[in-house]
Amino acid sequence: MVTKIKLLLLSGFTFLFSTALHAQKEELSLDSPFASHTYELSWVKASPDQKYITFQKTYDYSQDTLALVSRDRRNHIIFQTPEVYPVSIRYSKKGYLFMSGPSTAKYLKLPNLEPVIWTGITKSLFLETENAIAVLKDGVLRFYNEEATLMEQFNGVVGIENKNGRLFYTQQKEDRYTLNQWSPSSSVLIYTSLNKKIFVDYFEGSEYFIHENNPKTGNAEVYYINQKKNSTVALKTGSIFALRNISAISKLDTHRYFVTLVTSEPIVQRSTVDIWYANDNHLGKKFQNGLVLKFMIWNPSRNEVIYLDDNQFSKQMDVGNGRFLLALNPTKHQDYTRERIQYDMYRYDIELNQYEELGSTGINNYLDPRGKYLLSYDNKNWVLYTIDTKEKRVLDLDPEMKPSFDRERDKILFTGPEQIAEYDLLNSTFHFTSIPRGYEAMLVNGRKKMVGNENRFYKYDHDARNPLILKIRNPQNSLKALAIYYKKKFRLLHSPSEDEVSSVIAMQDSGCYLYVKTNYNKPPVLILNKNFVETPVFQSNAHDLQARRLIMKKINFTNSKGVPLKGLLYYPDGFDPQKKYPMIVGIYERISIQSSRYLRDGFTGTVEGMNIRYYLNRGYFVYLPDIAYDGRGPGRSSLDAVESSLDALQTFSFIDFGRVGLMGHSHGGYETNFIATQSKKFATYVGGAGNSDLVRSYHSFNYDYFSPFYWQFEEQQYRMYKSFAEDKNLYIDNSPIYHAEKVSGPILLWTGTKDENIVWEQSMEFYLGLRRNKKEVIALFYKDGHSFDSRINREDLFTRISDWFDFYLKGVPKDWIMKKNK
Repeated sequence: MVTKIKLLLLSGFTFLFSTALHAQKEELSLDSPFASHTYELSWVKASPDQKYITFQKTYDYSQDTLALVSRDRRNHIIFQTPEVYPVSIRYSKKGYLFMSGPSTAKYLKLPNLEPVIWTGITKSLFLETENAIAVLKDGVLRFYNEEATLMEQFNGVVGIENKNGRLFYTQQKEDRYTLNQWSPSSSVLIYTSLNKKIFVDYFEGSEYFIHENNPKTGNAEVYYINQKKNSTVALKTGSIFALRNISAISKLDTHRYFVTLVTSEPIVQRSTVDIWYANDNHLGKKFQNGLVLKFMIWNPSRNEVIYLDDNQFSKQMDVGNGRFLLALNPTKHQDYTRERIQYDMYRYDIELNQYEELGSTGINNYLDPRGKYLLSYDNKNWVLYTIDTKEKRVLDLDPEMKPSFDRERDKILFTGPEQIAEYDLLNSTFHFTSIPRGYEAMLVNGRKKMVGNENRFYKYDHDARNPLILKIRNPQNSLKALAIYYKKKFRLLHSPSEDEVSSVIAMQDSGCYLYVKTNYNKPPVLILNKNFVETPVFQSNAHDLQARRLIMKKINFTNSKGVPLKGLLYYPDGFDPQKKYPMIVGIYERISIQSSRYLRDGFTGTVEGMNIRYYLNRGYFVYLPDIAYDGRGPGRSSLDAVESSLDALQTFSFIDFGRVGLMGHSHGGYETNFIATQSKKFATYVGGAGNSDLVRSYHSFNYDYFSPFYWQFEEQQYRMYKSFAEDKNLYIDNSPIYHAEKVSGPILLWTGTKDENIVWEQSMEFYLGLRRNKKEVIALFYKDGHSFDSRINREDLFTRISDWFDFYLKGVPKDWIMKKNK
């Protein structure tokens, strides 16, 4: 598909602005060089009886085919269907398969492969608790049993909702709307309203919390309903200006509930100016539409409300403790120079109605299932608080360890570099289990649940009554494997290899595990591991024979400081050592960790804008070197690493070092821009959505994170570890714009004008600097974000990047590039 482009010629240098036409479909023709013909395996799921396995074929922009295979029939798809999404895959108690897409639902009685199909539906759900199917179509809600036999139906239904396994539906009756709960034995009327949209926020037994939006005021109204007592109690919102919705509700005891409300602050406009104060540590609120959280403890039986202190504590949560809530102000220590700040944590005593300081934590916090313990790395140590007693324990462990609480016992499991640590909470002792030297371990089959709706507060737990699955990895040689940890013993499930392992499932069969294995030249294969013996169940992309002849070599090199690094060198298809080939170098930090990534066709790539297979098929080498950073700054460090990586290839006579291009995106785009101002080793460059002026970026506001950008430079990706005021020359010296006159090769810049991470003006600024110094430059500006969502924009970009390298590395004429000289 050819995208129409608006061209604006500016004094011999080209500024391209690309727009996708709304009338065109966001689809690629099958003959497009970037159409995806290969897929990943994702959302693997086994039937209850373990006889069948489903997975999704995931392409670039869709998960468009659900496939079903049998353990007894290897490498054979016995059923597949398009337009079915993973969230709607359910098995019935008999092992029948329910699938639902945007407008179609299918139900497959196994082993019978004739599906029951519903088309033109509004919504469909499988109710696991009731072992039944609900289908809403044209205002008629129909319920089917496990055999797909119609049980009953209701007319005039305007909406359905599955809440914790129970189905609620809203039905219109003349000028009223009723909220009902369905079960096979009865349909219970819960609430009647003049409003169409009624939401169930919480229910237990015969008690319900609902809210509806009042169309006259625009505000939400909250009700507690007790079916047994036939009572409805409205929440008294008191001084709350505008209630929008319910964020969370949890039960504290027999009569009291902890409620988090989303409200709007009143806007008091005294002038036309927006005042920014020097000590404001919550600048993000200026861009959050005035929404704030309000916290309360509500006793509906007495209609008593205790409003909690949301001025001092803007985050408060019920962790399931029964006596204490947790409270904090997450912006108290935020000066935007660091992301990893400390939190001052408090507990709120619901009996005494008072706050008490608990201690300091880091920003990532872990809780046990019962809310007894709070664990965090406070940027110095692992700290563990017993919430009831306020006891604090400091645990001497590597900060890279990852914790998980035992679901049944007072123990914490830590997994990480070269060991597993099991901590006994009752006697404060550790038991250490070694894993192979050089490896790091990560728990696979743990359970993660957000506490309320609070980001960075999670309950991590596992069931130690069954074997725990670990993924182990050696970062030095990229060897990986799965292992079992059970009763303080560690055992490998299979021999380590460079294959990537994912989608791991513990089957109900004793000693039986299911997972996907893949590598750069190995399409994903579904593996069944029984009693430590691997058996392939399904080989994906059987048609992709070319993948098996792909060649990649790992190149070991050091930068000028002696830091050991790696590069991934991919050979062109049909490689002939007697020929000389051009090469494209792609960069973004330590990229060798992706050495096992399956090289698919389409848009998929380690570096945005480049599909490796595409270039290998067209006679290019592709090289992905690692970058190490140090006190010289990110630009100087990347220049050193990349040039050192090229030096390590000098004995490869089949690479034409006069025809080497460099490209990168985001941080890699910044690195490409900087290297272009210093290096003589590249014939051309492609820099995507990269910074050009670190001084300006350091002093900017990032709308992706709603904060000033200091922390990105002083603590995070740019690794300056000091402010601009402390070392102005470091920031200036590492900024491409201050060296624009030194660029010696043609450069293509691209970005999205909707990019709120690295603002598009950074590419504009570099374009203008290069233009003023009479350098060969073309800039592409698309109506898109940091990484493109639009398929049409991506195809246009990928095509132009390909044209650019063909033109400058192969001498292939391209009209749109040559226009710059007319």
